[in-house]
Amino acid sequence: MTIHEPARLQSDHPEGLTAGIFDVDGVLLASPHERAWREALKGFADPSRFTTAMYEAHVAGKPRLSGARAALEALGVSDAERQAVVYAEHKQKRLMELIHAGSVAAFPDALRFVQAVGALGWPMAVASSSKNANQMMRQIHLDSGRSLLEVFTANVCGRDLRQGKPNPEFSCSPPRNCTLPPHTAS
Repeated sequence: MTIHEPARLQSDHPEGLTAGIFDVDGVLLASPHERAWREALKGFADPSRFTTAMYEAHVAGKPRLSGARAALEALGVSDAERQAVVYAEHKQKRLMELIHAGSVAAFPDALRFVQAVGALGWPMAVASSSKNANQMMRQIHLDSGRSLLEVFTANVCGRDLRQGKPNPEFSCSPPRNCTLPPHTAS
């Protein structure tokens, strides 16, 4: 996918916002996570029972193994705890196939907004609990030839943290200072 980059803009509000932090899944990208979870269900349960509502209620935003267990439990799969490990592995394999096949889409309005913020000269960071966020952002290219991943000066993804949401390490809230690690290419 290619998005046109806007001309440089000037900020009329220097006392207002001066930086941006963006989430990946569901904000910048329509990622194939839900599809991968559904397709990986073959052999465990009927994939057609894995609805968007189920994905949002039981899987989205959770670490992979927790999401796998929650989905299998919600679908009534016996021995969900043990089965979750294999299901999570199948999901990850399917997700990687979808990413490599170019099944990652960006929300055009979100990309235009990112580019407008960048044109203001503001520093921008991207954050995701997904360990696959960087690979997905590399799939999206701007007219400049840069990937979406390259637009951000700071990047925190699931590979950078021992535990994802809702672990406090993942969030930065006052009065703590939060320093993002330098941009990584993992």
